[in-house]
Amino acid sequence: MQQADFDQTVSALWQHFCPVVLARFELAKHQKYLNHFDQFVSVTFQPSQQAVLLAAGQQATQSLADAMFDLAGEPASQVQLDDALGEMVNIIAGHLKTALALNDEMTLPNKIWPPMNVAELIMQRGSLGCLLFIGNTPVYVMLVKDARALRSAAGDIE
Repeated sequence: MQQADFDQTVSALWQHFCPVVLARFELAKHQKYLNHFDQFVSVTFQPSQQAVLLAAGQQATQSLADAMFDLAGEPASQVQLDDALGEMVNIIAGHLKTALALNDEMTLPNKIWPPMNVAELIMQRGSLGCLLFIGNTPVYVMLVKDARALRSAAGDIE
């Protein structure tokens, strides 16, 4: 899969729920946003060990939950926030599985805690990443070529 195809797939899926702007990611320019992510969820393809990682902040997660659960601006519960991110990463992973013609099984979405070093993963060769903005709030979605790198950058995976 090429970067442009990945960007198009991810941004189109987000557009079903909330308006987003796709930004061409440049680590030097956008590294400041990486520290704002405190919500991480992933789905791993097995046996290939590729994974989809979604990193977002509280405000982006609230916007997604609001759209998914029609909360009309009311605060989402932690369960709704977790469900919204889990559903979004699952939707993205399902589309990527088809686009990559993988015969792999997909794990259930896994919440990752504590916050991880996303910059370490971004530097991984062969991975694809997509930076989106919901208003001024960044969201990063990544296809990680080797889920072992995800596990080494992460704390606990639930």
